[in-house]
Amino acid sequence: MDEVWFTDHTGNQKLDNLDEISESIGEGGYYRVNLIPGKLTLLSIDSLPFNSSNYQKSEDVCDAMLNWLEAQFSGAGPDEKFLTMMHIYETASYWEGVNTNWKEDIY
Repeated sequence: MDEVWFTDHTGNQKLDNLDEISESIGEGGYYRVNLIPGKLTLLSIDSLPFNSSNYQKSEDVCDAMLNWLEAQFSGAGPDEKFLTMMHIYETASYWEGVNTNWKEDIY
């Protein structure tokens, strides 16, 4: 999938961490883009595995993604800022009669 979004786009081919992006997208659909290295970073989180109907199938992916996210923040420099985005916002399934997508008793 990373070919579609990153390596096939000439502007993205210049990113300094394409190998890291490819690896983390393959693990769980999450990645970081160093917009201004050491200053501004985009963190993209695929929140679909946290959806309550998908959780049992994705526990390892959820744990890996949260560990990765924690490592991004804890390894940041003192002046580094983050933009975050995700695939599904936390009340996305509200219209289906479900009030939450997140397993808040676990995470």
